[in-house]
Amino acid sequence: MFEKIYLELKQLLGNQFAMRVNHNLLFPEDHFEEYPQHMTIKFNHYHIELFMSHANLNERERHLIASLVKKSLEMMQTSGKQLLLDEEGYTRYQTALEFPLKLWHISFKNNFDDVFAILKSTFANDEIVMMNHNEMIVFVTDFGHSPYELIGMIETEALTSAKIVIGDRCTHIGEIHKSYQQIIDLQKVGGQIKINEQVLRFDQMIMPYLLWKLKSTGQHDVIESVFKNQVKKLGDEELEQTAINFFNNNLNVTETANKLYIHRNTLIYRLNKIETATGYDIRKFTDALNFYIHYLVGKLL
Repeated sequence: MFEKIYLELKQLLGNQFAMRVNHNLLFPEDHFEEYPQHMTIKFNHYHIELFMSHANLNERERHLIASLVKKSLEMMQTSGKQLLLDEEGYTRYQTALEFPLKLWHISFKNNFDDVFAILKSTFANDEIVMMNHNEMIVFVTDFGHSPYELIGMIETEALTSAKIVIGDRCTHIGEIHKSYQQIIDLQKVGGQIKINEQVLRFDQMIMPYLLWKLKSTGQHDVIESVFKNQVKKLGDEELEQTAINFFNNNLNVTETANKLYIHRNTLIYRLNKIETATGYDIRKFTDALNFYIHYLVGKLL
C-alpha cells in the first residue's frame, strides 16, 4: 500500500526523495541519509518520514504534502475495510495484492500502538487493515509465520492478551470477502463448542464449520435424519473438556495429562468413564471420530 503513496509523492518531489514508514519500511531501500531535508507526518498509527534533496519547503507546500499522504492512507484503509466487508468491495480495491494469502484476524485487549508496531515489523510487506481499536486483519503471504510465536510477542512486548483466527487460503481477490465471513463464523462456532484456544484455524475447524453452516442455512434436518437417536451427551463438563483436550493433543495420553495438569492415571480413569457413558473408547481413532461428530451435533444443533 505504501508503494502507491511513494510513487504519488515521487511525481511531486522527483527522484531525490525517500520515504520511511514506522522507522523500518523504506522506499527506496538506501541513500535516504544523503537527503538533507526532513519532514514527519503522523496519521492514526502511522509514522511517515520524508527525506528530500530540495531546498526548504514552505509551510503551504508541507501542508499540501501532508494532506496528500493522509488522504491516500485514509482511502486505502477505507477500501481495505470494504474489501473485507462488502461482497463487491474487490471491484473498488486498487492496491496490488500478492497471492496466495490467508487472512489473520488478530484481536487484543489494549495497547494498540504496541501491537500495531509488532505487526508492522513482522508483516512488513503485507497489508494490514485496522477494523477497530481491538482488531486488525493481516493479509499474510508468508505461510511460514507462526501464530503462536506472534501471540507470544504480543503478550511479552505489548503486554496484552491476544487471539488469532486464520481463514481459508485465498488465491484471488474475489475470495477475500468470503474468507473474512468464514473468520466471523469460526468465532461463533468456537464459542458454541467452547474452544478456548488462542488460535483458531479454518483448516482445523472444517468439520464443526460444515455442521454449523448446514444449520445456519436451514439444512439441519439432513443431520438430524442421520443422527436421530444417536447423539449421546455426556452431561459432564469436566469429561467433555477432557475429551476435547485429548483430541487437541492427538489422542496422546501423556501430553493430555500434562496439559490438564493431572496424573496419567486420572486421565485414564476419565477416558474409561467416557467409554462407559457413551460406548466410545476415544483412544481408538474411529471411536474418537464418531464421538467428536456426535459432540459437535449436540453443541451446534
